[in-house]
Amino acid sequence: MAKAKQLRAGVIGAGAIAQNGHIPGFKNAGVEIAAICDTNIDRAREVAAKFNIPHAFGDYRELLKLKDIDLVSVGLPNVLHAPVSIAALKAGKHVLCEKPMTISVADAKKMIAASKRYGKLLSINQHMRFDATSQAMRDITRSGALGKVNMVRLANHRN
Repeated sequence: MAKAKQLRAGVIGAGAIAQNGHIPGFKNAGVEIAAICDTNIDRAREVAAKFNIPHAFGDYRELLKLKDIDLVSVGLPNVLHAPVSIAALKAGKHVLCEKPMTISVADAKKMIAASKRYGKLLSINQHMRFDATSQAMRDITRSGALGKVNMVRLANHRN
């Protein structure tokens, strides 16, 4: 039986979500992190050194040129989620985009269309959708037991 190819990731954005979430998550899943970028190249280099990441860039387009990266995480300001995710999909990378998906429905539709067009997975790190409570709310709403739902007010508390 052939050994599965190890996935290689690029991390776009070297802030707190990358350092506390994406990088440790990838490492725990056995994904090799091949590159990181941030517009603050000094921060990208510091994070690369801290996590033993071989390549650091100041521009995400340079990271996307790497042929051996299978996927990228996008942890940037919300306004950049759509253009950077679409560029990554076009470059042949699967994308894990931080929440919220983007700032408009139109941009969300463009991201989904790019995922389909380029045949790459697009996932939004909105992890609460897998929570039992969230799934129960979805199921009861879909069942029609509540009638037509016009509005929902939600408060989410976590430590």
